[in-house]
Parts: sequence; structure tokens; C-alpha cells
Amino acid sequence: MVLSFIILLVSMCGLDAKDADEAKFARYLVRRSGVALVALGLLLAFTPTTKEMCAIIAIPAIVNSTDAQEISSEVVDLARDWLKELKPKESK
Repeated sequence: MVLSFIILLVSMCGLDAKDADEAKFARYLVRRSGVALVALGLLLAFTPTTKEMCAIIAIPAIVNSTDAQEISSEVVDLARDWLKELKPKESK
């Protein structure tokens, strides 16, 4: 992307060339590098980061796992028992 931006800037500097062939080539480079810059920018904007990709893949696998669902019910039961033990007893 940086290289495309550099080519775009260099080509724009050559647009005022005196020679018609040089100006034509500079316009060609400006068009090509501009298109490449836009395409790469869109690609980078819509490509997920490593953390996002991990969430896209891992979270559905964990949620849809029967083992994980069994463990979660056991953890909930364990937490309830623990909270019952912590509950202060009323004295009469």
C-alpha cells in the first residue's frame, strides 16, 4: 500500500512532463496506482485482525460444543452451592 502511494505521488509529479509519451505514461501510472491504492485500502479495511478472526472461529465452536455446555451447568451448580455456604445464617 505504501509502495502504491509512493508510485502515485511520483507519477503525479510527472504529469507536467513536456514529452507526450512521458505524460501519457505518468497518467497511466497515476490511474493504476490509484486503483491499486483504493483496492488495497478496501482489502485492509475489511480484513479482520487476529483477535477478531479468533473470535469468529473460536466462539461458535465453544458455544456449540456439548462438552462446554455440560461444564457450564456444572460450574453454575458449583457456584450456587458456594453462594449458599457464604450466605449468613440468621440467628434467632
